[in-house]
Amino acid sequence: MNKRLGLTDPSATLAALSACRREMVGVLTAYPVRHPIYREANALIVDIDALATLLTGDPTYFQPAGHAGLARGR
Repeated sequence: MNKRLGLTDPSATLAALSACRREMVGVLTAYPVRHPIYREANALIVDIDALATLLTGDPTYFQPAGHAGLARGR
């Protein structure tokens, strides 16, 4: 974990980001692609992924890799 960002518990931050990302993926399924809410939810997912990369050093932290991604529980 990257402690220089000043987080007292990076794992709690990642858990919260995971929950938010999961909700935003649900929003993507509820709105058409050209809808403003869809675009904002997608932008938030991109930002969450970028922050997770900073925290973990892994740009694929939230990306499922087949069954391995499911086993990681993210």
